[in-house]
Amino acid sequence: MKTMKVALLATAALAAVSVSARADETAAIKAQLEALTARIAQLEASPALPTGYSLLTVTTVDALTLTGEKASDVSNTRSHRISVLPTADVPAATTIDWDIEIRAALTHYMGDTDSDDATGINVRGRVRVKASTDTSVGTVGVDARFQGSSEFFGGANTVMNIAWGWWQMTPDWTFGGGYTGSLSDPGHGMDAWATFGTTIAYGQGDQEQFRLTWASGPLTWAVALEDNGNDASYTEHLQLAVASRLDYAGDAFSASLSGYYGPADRSLFDDQWQVAAGADFGLGDMATISVNGAIGESGCASAVDCGYASVTAFVGFDLTDTTSIEASAGNTWNDGVDTDVMKYNAGVYWKPADQLKIGVQADHQEFEGINNFKDVSSISFVTWFTY
Repeated sequence: MKTMKVALLATAALAAVSVSARADETAAIKAQLEALTARIAQLEASPALPTGYSLLTVTTVDALTLTGEKASDVSNTRSHRISVLPTADVPAATTIDWDIEIRAALTHYMGDTDSDDATGINVRGRVRVKASTDTSVGTVGVDARFQGSSEFFGGANTVMNIAWGWWQMTPDWTFGGGYTGSLSDPGHGMDAWATFGTTIAYGQGDQEQFRLTWASGPLTWAVALEDNGNDASYTEHLQLAVASRLDYAGDAFSASLSGYYGPADRSLFDDQWQVAAGADFGLGDMATISVNGAIGESGCASAVDCGYASVTAFVGFDLTDTTSIEASAGNTWNDGVDTDVMKYNAGVYWKPADQLKIGVQADHQEFEGINNFKDVSSISFVTWFTY
């Protein structure tokens, strides 16, 4: 009798354990079903991808810059990239990069006399979009930058100051055409607000052009046919020119060598030419130094000597992880008319985040040998907002 009681109690215990285990299994299955239902609803709410594509990603990447792009224009070093992949295990077929930059400055100008003093706010906004697609003949891409600015930056208007298309024919060779910076610019220097700037007489600025670029490892070489026509009203004027630039980009040191030649098609005018070099290097974690130098002929009337030489230098010191001091100086000499232009800039800047930079800086510009030009100084409160 006693044995039967023990057997019945054991059977009841086993039954209770079995019921508890089934309840736990049921709860787990229910949780999994709820999670699966939520995931299905999320996928149904997601935007549909183009037919044949199965994955879309959004990342932050280093911003694309073009060979010849002026150092003073390269302020936003990050872009946002949207990539569309055919499958999860092959390279992106299409990428779209975009970034936005807004600069503003409250500036007080001080001329030779008190009557020349003035205060104003200057603003510049830029939106840049770059897209590329893999094709059967190589990668094809476009690059466009839209800029709107106040009067200080060339008038209250909106322009497309980069309009570039390119075709990467092989891993090393790229062909491009459109409107962007001339290869004559050495491409090193400052990126402060620089009310008066320090890049003087460096090549031809932005130009319409066709370009062939070779890149391998740290070396990039580009040659371009550029349109440097001066004025549409001229019946004869400087037209096509050739420019070339060689860049080396190392971990702690970078350098460039550029050349430019533009023949004159008017008998009373001389050819244009320039040879320029630039370099950036760091002193450990203490400072960054950048220098440029150029000599050339500006292509003015043959009766006038328009040979020139220019040099600029920039140095930046990091005081802390978020604060820095930057200073620059530039000088251009024109031997023919005995003129001398000097520009200086210095500022203290605070950058608490990648998207925000705030600073106070002073600029000064001096003229020697140029009539009706006055020395000018300014002090500015400046902001950069980037995304």
